[in-house]
Amino acid sequence: MSGASQVAGASLLQTVPGASRSVDPSTELALIIDSLRRSVRLKNHAVATEETYVHWSARFIRFCFQALGQHPADAGPPAITAYLDYLALETATPQQTLHFLLGSSSMA
Repeated sequence: MSGASQVAGASLLQTVPGASRSVDPSTELALIIDSLRRSVRLKNHAVATEETYVHWSARFIRFCFQALGQHPADAGPPAITAYLDYLALETATPQQTLHFLLGSSSMA
């Protein structure tokens, strides 16, 4: 790897909390997605199913790296809850968001 590409890639490297490894999120995403594709194909799922799995898995993986700053393998139930909350608020109308927040606060 050249010095220029090391400097350019340095901003992508993140240290995973609780681990002694550096992870390049884009490289890690590609590795995880390749593994997922192999697994789905071994199970003889339809191409549309594979694409759906890849789409939603990639979104969750990016969320883990970008929003939570952690590797998806280290993500537990709180990360999944945070992702689902993010999805609910991201796709909601202002009225739905208000309803969601009011409903969430009354459940606490």
